Amino acid sequence: MNKIVSEDAVRRAFAAIDEDDGAVWLRRHLDYCSAPLLAEPWILDIDTTVKPLYGHQEGAVIGYNPKKPGRPSHSYHTYSMAGVRLVLDVDVVAGNEHTSKHFAPGLWALLDRIRVICGHLCCVATAGSATRPIMREAEQRGLAYLFKLRLTANVKRMIERLSTQREWANTGQGWQAKESLLRLEGWSRQRRVIILRRRVKGDLAISSNETSGQQTLSFVDVGAGVDVYEYSVLATSLDESL
Repeated sequence: MNKIVSEDAVRRAFAAIDEDDGAVWLRRHLDYCSAPLLAEPWILDIDTTVKPLYGHQEGAVIGYNPKKPGRPSHSYHTYSMAGVRLVLDVDVVAGNEHTSKHFAPGLWALLDRIRVICGHLCCVATAGSATRPIMREAEQRGLAYLFKLRLTANVKRMIERLSTQREWANTGQGWQAKESLLRLEGWSRQRRVIILRRRVKGDLAISSNETSGQQTLSFVDVGAGVDVYEYSVLATSLDESL
């Protein structure tokens, strides 16, 4: 690099550009940087970050803000290539627009651009955003997906039922898996799910807050012959068997 423009110069330049035209221009350059990697197998990671704001800024409204309740904020919806941490796009929205229905338009716009660039999409994978509209839209677009489900009461009942049926398959790195069909409340049909478990090793401790506000830590004594596991459940449209 021979030189770099100042922040003020960048602000003045973008102030003279129409917002929509500027977004198209920026995304074209971002796509140019990431296009060579899109033909490789990869996972799309969607992350929403709450950015507390001070002063008067456009879109600064009170929304979900666990660290600073009542403080106006922005929500950053970031779409990145997991593993390499390559950011493909970021949507900056008002602080009360933090849920999956708010990042869905940006997600599908990004995926449409990626499909034009590389000609296909192998898999869409997200964590913590497995809402019905997102899954339904992926199915309508013919996109293979992989969603991590929350361990709700119905999901836990399925795990308990399957734990007593047939052997677990070894999937590597200490993980074991089983597959089944599940239809949660609000789903229009059954979907294939993968149940993963991994044995928890080492000493276990429970951290809790007393009524006085003081945090306490106590170790759990796990007796002989008792195994402790962590579980993850994935919903997928992929039909490959384990």
